[in-house]
Amino acid sequence: MAVLFPVLGLLSSTPFYFSQMLPTSFSSLDNHFSNHSTLRFVRQNLIYGLLWRSQDGLKCCRHHIYVAPSFSWASRSGPITFPHFTSRYNLSVEIAEVECQPAGFNTTGEVRAGFVRLRGSVVAVQFMKTGKDPVSCVLHRGSSVKAAIMIDSRESLEIEDGTIVYCLGMLQSGRSKVYYVLVLMESTLYPEGFERIGMANDIPGEWFRDSTFREVTIF
Repeated sequence: MAVLFPVLGLLSSTPFYFSQMLPTSFSSLDNHFSNHSTLRFVRQNLIYGLLWRSQDGLKCCRHHIYVAPSFSWASRSGPITFPHFTSRYNLSVEIAEVECQPAGFNTTGEVRAGFVRLRGSVVAVQFMKTGKDPVSCVLHRGSSVKAAIMIDSRESLEIEDGTIVYCLGMLQSGRSKVYYVLVLMESTLYPEGFERIGMANDIPGEWFRDSTFREVTIF
C-alpha cells in the first residue's frame, strides 16, 4: 500500500497530456498495477467518493456554467457530508469505467465532460413531492412504503410529480437488507445516459427483488 499514495498524489498534481502519458480508461489501469489488491482498493474508494450528499439541498444550486459532471459534488454549490455508517454496509455496485476531460491546465476542477459507468442493481421508482412540505420529496414504488430522498440541489424540486427516476443500489446492509442508493434521472443531453439528482438511504430491499442488474453511465 505504501506505493499507492505517491502514485495518487502524482496523478492528481501533474498536468498530464492524457493521450500520451495517462490511460484514459479506468479498465486500462489493470495493465499498470501488478498488485490487483491495490487496484481493488482504488476502485472501492472511488465508489465511496460518490456517496456525498448535500447538507441542505434547498440551499444548494447547480452552477450556471458547466463545472463538473453531476456525480461530482463540484457540480453544485454548498456544503456536503459523507455517510458515517458505511462500515455497516456491503458494496453492491462496481465501477466499470471512468473518464474525465479537463477544461485546461488549471487546478480549479473544471472539466469539459466526464462520466462514470457503474454496474449494479437498478430499479425504477416515482419521484413525488409530499404535499405537506413543498420542499420535501419522496420516492414511491407501487403500494410499498415511501422513502425520503436527499436532493442534491433545489433544481430537483422542478421535477414533476410522477416522473420516473432510478435507484442504483450502492451499499446494502447485511442484516436489514436495506439499500443506500444513488437517485438518477434520464439525461436530456446524453442518449441512454443518466444524471444524478440525489441520494436515499433505508431503501427497502423488497424494491430490488425484481431489479435489473445493468450498467448505467452517469454524466
